[in-house]
Amino acid sequence: MRIWKSALSGILAASAGVFGKFSFQDSEDPWHYKLFSFLVMFLLNSQMINFIVQSFKELGAAKTTVINLAFNYIFSAFLASLIYQETISPTWATGAVLMFTGVLIINSDT
Repeated sequence: MRIWKSALSGILAASAGVFGKFSFQDSEDPWHYKLFSFLVMFLLNSQMINFIVQSFKELGAAKTTVINLAFNYIFSAFLASLIYQETISPTWATGAVLMFTGVLIINSDT
């Protein structure tokens, strides 16, 4: 499958969101911690854009968007569970399985 660039762009976007939250949250963290988080967010977003543009060229906009959003959504939940101890409900997990099934279906012809 040629979806790895689109999947990676979704994972990078989710990761950038975590660092964005760290850099812009109202907290007592030192300024250099927030600056570091902002720079990492910026770097992750720039790489995300790089990979999504490459994926647009290879797969087209529709497939790339679906794959990117699915991986972004799934990885965001994974990070929320890992970092913020949020729970993932069975309904949410079922939806995630359906999303990945959809990704497999739209890529079955490539």
